[in-house]
Amino acid sequence: MLVRTKLTAVYIAIVAAVLGCSTYIFLRTVDGLAVLLRSSFTDALLPLKATQNAELAFDDLEDDERGFLRPPFIDLDQKRARLESLQGQADREQALLEEVLRRSSFASGRPGAEPEFSKDQQREQEMDLEEMRAALPRLSANMQQIYVHLLRGEIEQAQVVHRAEVAPEFRHIQMHLDDLRRMRLQNGESLQRESEATLAGSHREILILSFLTLCGIAFIVITTSRLLAPLRSLMEGTQRVASGDLNHVVEAARADEFGEVARSFNQMTEAVRSAREELERRVADRTAELANTNEELRQSEERFQGAARATSDVIWDWDVATQGIWMNEALFTHFGHRCEMPLSLGWWLDLVHPEDQQRAGTSLSLALEGKDHWSAEYRFRRADGTYAFILDRAVVVRDEQGAGVA
Repeated sequence: MLVRTKLTAVYIAIVAAVLGCSTYIFLRTVDGLAVLLRSSFTDALLPLKATQNAELAFDDLEDDERGFLRPPFIDLDQKRARLESLQGQADREQALLEEVLRRSSFASGRPGAEPEFSKDQQREQEMDLEEMRAALPRLSANMQQIYVHLLRGEIEQAQVVHRAEVAPEFRHIQMHLDDLRRMRLQNGESLQRESEATLAGSHREILILSFLTLCGIAFIVITTSRLLAPLRSLMEGTQRVASGDLNHVVEAARADEFGEVARSFNQMTEAVRSAREELERRVADRTAELANTNEELRQSEERFQGAARATSDVIWDWDVATQGIWMNEALFTHFGHRCEMPLSLGWWLDLVHPEDQQRAGTSLSLALEGKDHWSAEYRFRRADGTYAFILDRAVVVRDEQGAGVA
């Protein structure tokens, strides 16, 4: 046999051995990275998406609960029904979050990691979920209590329940969601470190094998570099998404397992990006709606104040729920009384002539019970002690139940 033939045979054997070893290392690396990428989906991205959905549901519930306490206090049953619907949605998102979290695991719980750290994370996660489960019945009971207070016209008591019970519960739920998100972000970082460690180990093994095989080193390096190109692309995508770049798209034109994993990765990233864009859009819509409402209130107040200044009559407004009375400047012009608003019903009755007090007060109470208009003639004491004869007229404003509110 010629020397060239022997060398060729040796070279072919060496190359075959190098290729065999390289193929083994490569396939082992691919399997490890595929497991890590799937873990990134089930143990990092899915829990983060479920946490974000739960947070959106609780934000919607909190916004509607705050709107429940803003006047006018009408359509309470309709508002209560919407609150119950949003609470049901929050319950479902909470249950889905628990299911997703329990089906996933922490990176530190896999072989070669610190088992005690994984157990601590699992315990902390279970505590957060248990606290959130316990908070839901309390929220329901407190919102029912607010609803009952509002039905009775006890606005101040309803606000006390909101400040003392409901608002702290929402803060605690947000705190637990933040804890769950923090743990899953740490889990994602751990997955990234594991991926980098797996890839780095593969590089070392390939370099050692290439160094020992002399004749096949160049071929092995080039082949390995080409074979690892899709893995590097996937690793880059994982790192950029982990750093917040949700617009990054991994090349997914391949028809093999790399292409399948890349397409799944792009779908996961698109889902998270869509959820974030939807949240930003809803925040912008709510901000614009609030600005429009404030502008309408300001214009309405300006028109009312202009009408009050344009007339010489005394214009007054009585809030039955708070018992506060507001009067325009004509009160001082005609009667000499300069008072800080709001006034009270008792202040008005004290200035009515003693002989007219019972008649005026009784007629006003009767009007609230069933009439839409009220008028009375009585004597009203000026600031200098003299009395003026007054013809007082009013229109009763009623809520949907027919009770007078102003």
